[in-house]
Amino acid sequence: MNVFGQVQPKQIIVNEEVSLVKYYPYYKETIKWYQDPELCKQVDNIDYVYDKEKLSKMYRYLNKNGEVYYIKFKDNGRYKLIGDE
Repeated sequence: MNVFGQVQPKQIIVNEEVSLVKYYPYYKETIKWYQDPELCKQVDNIDYVYDKEKLSKMYRYLNKNGEVYYIKFKDNGRYKLIGDE
């Protein structure tokens, strides 16, 4: 996404263990996060979980209208995605 004339970086390094990675479709992993009713209530103030269609629409909207990143965390020497922002 090009926001305010700036191209979204592919990665933003926060520190040695955490970085932000530019959004790409990865529903196999992200659907797990949005199947948690407590997370959905806290993040989006909704009383239901996302299915793949709702999740896809959400990410497409956010990616079109702003910047979306995954949070990548180094755990025991291996990186894994732990959420989005």
